[in-house]
Amino acid sequence: MILGNNFDAITVGVGGLVSANVLGFGIVAALKTDPEGITVAGNSVVSGNTISGFASGLELGPNTLVGGNIITGNGVGISFDDPANVVGNFLGGNGKDFSGNTSSDNMFNNNPNS
Repeated sequence: MILGNNFDAITVGVGGLVSANVLGFGIVAALKTDPEGITVAGNSVVSGNTISGFASGLELGPNTLVGGNIITGNGVGISFDDPANVVGNFLGGNGKDFSGNTSSDNMFNNNPNS
């Protein structure tokens, strides 16, 4: 799926799968405060997406697996408050790559930003 000019592009509930989407922040989205690219509830998988130009590129629920995404040019690349497994994503040009709880329950590996 290719989505553009959205306020909040994709929102899924518990156990969701979000894969192989291209999301871009557009002019219409500029009318909303803090648009979000992908928001997922707990126990979800987010993989193979390209997310660019949102206030928050990716908002994670607890126990979410995030891998193989390209997350660039957002205010915050990935936001989380609960344990997450974030591996093998490319983050670049975000105001801040990660925002959230720095608990040892989180696993972040191989997420280059250049």
